[in-house]
Amino acid sequence: MTIDKLIAHLFKENEEQKAVITQLTDADVQLTANAEEQKNKNSHNSSKPLSSDGLKKPPANTRRPSGKNAGAQEGYKVSSLLMAKEPDTVVEHIPIYHPPHYTLRVNIARIGTNAKGLPVQLRPATL
Repeated sequence: MTIDKLIAHLFKENEEQKAVITQLTDADVQLTANAEEQKNKNSHNSSKPLSSDGLKKPPANTRRPSGKNAGAQEGYKVSSLLMAKEPDTVVEHIPIYHPPHYTLRVNIARIGTNAKGLPVQLRPATL
């Protein structure tokens, strides 16, 4: 074998080895990602049984207190929608279909609007 043939053979072999190394590296990255995914799963975030969790304790609460009191903070203004005693308009919503096991008496949801145009539910009427 001449030196030129030997060099050509070694270059060819080197290229083949580079291709194999690339394939193995890609497979290793994929397997590592899958193993990391499996490691992070437990019975709370997957369909694994409780017995697969092992005997380790769940992590302690890592939240730090903010220093604020619980509930509404100072300066917060409470607002809520109030029902109008006399609505401007009344819209009756009558169901179109009832299965056969329903009785003939049907509750109708009566919706009205107050002066601001906001919906207001009135007491139900019966047929």
